[in-house]
Amino acid sequence: MHFTEIPIPFFKMHGTGNDFVLFDCRSFPMSSSYALMEPSVVQVIAHRQLGVGCDQVIFMLPPKQENSLSHVRFFNTDGSESAACGNGARCVAWMLKQTHPDDSVCFSTNHDFLHANVLGSTNVEITMGKVIRSADAIPLSKPLSPNAIDVGIEGLPLGACGSIGNPHIVFFVDNIHNVPVKTLGPLVENHPLFLKRINVHFAEIQSPNFLKLRTWERGSGMTLSCGSGACVAAAIASELNLVTLPLTIHQSGGSVICSGLSDGTMTLTGPVSTIFKGGFHPEYLENLLNKNSAKKATLS
Repeated sequence: MHFTEIPIPFFKMHGTGNDFVLFDCRSFPMSSSYALMEPSVVQVIAHRQLGVGCDQVIFMLPPKQENSLSHVRFFNTDGSESAACGNGARCVAWMLKQTHPDDSVCFSTNHDFLHANVLGSTNVEITMGKVIRSADAIPLSKPLSPNAIDVGIEGLPLGACGSIGNPHIVFFVDNIHNVPVKTLGPLVENHPLFLKRINVHFAEIQSPNFLKLRTWERGSGMTLSCGSGACVAAAIASELNLVTLPLTIHQSGGSVICSGLSDGTMTLTGPVSTIFKGGFHPEYLENLLNKNSAKKATLS
C-alpha cells in the first residue's frame, strides 16, 4: 500500500477563482507523497467529475532548506508540473500561517524561495521573483525579440513574452471580451515556437493603474485567474510604459495588485478563501496506481 492515512486529508482553496487542491504532506511518508504526485493520480484529483476538481494540485512537502516551512510543488490538471503558481503560492502561505506564530512565512519551490505576508484574515502578499525577458527563459525555438512574438494567427497582434518560473505570452488587445480565448488559447499554448508550451493571456489596459486580463493556462486550460500571469503582464506593461506600478489587475475571478520592488522583484497581493476540507479514500487512489502500473507493464 502506498497510502497509510485514512482518509488522505486535503484542503480545497481558491485565490480569486483560481482553485486548488492542497495536500499538506509534511508529515506523510515520502512514498505516499510521491504516489500522490503520479501524473495519473493528479489528473483524477483535478478532474471535476472523477475527483475533487481544480486548476492545480499543490503538495506541501517537508522543507529542504533553513528558514523554510515547506518545499512546495505545483501540478497542472494534465499531470504536468509547473515551477510557479502565484495564486497557489498565496494559498500555501495562508495555510502555513495557520500553524506558524508569525504573519510572515517563507517556503521554497522548484523555481525560487518565496516570502509572504498574511494581511488580516484573507489577504496575502507574496514575492514572486523577477520577470525574465529572453528567448532562452521561455524557451523559444528560434531567437526573437520578447516584445515582438508573431504566432501567425489572423487577428492576433504581436505578443510579448516573459518568465517568472513558468513561461507566459501577453497579447494587448482593445477588448478582452471579444477574444475567443477557448479557441486561441490552445493554439498559442501548443505553438511550435514554444518549446515547453506557454501560458496565454489577453490584456486590456483601462487606465495607467488598471488592467483587465483573461487567461488560458498551460496544462490546465481556461481559468478564472492566474497570479504568475498577472505579474508577468504587469511587468511587461510597465516596461513598455503602458501602465504604472502598483497595478490592479482584474480577472474573471476577482482582482489582485501587482507591485514592483526596487530590484525588479514582483509582488502579488490578493484574497484567498478556504472552501472545504476533505479526505480521499486511499483504495480509490491505490486502484488508480495499480491500473497505471498494469498499463505500463503491458506497454513494455
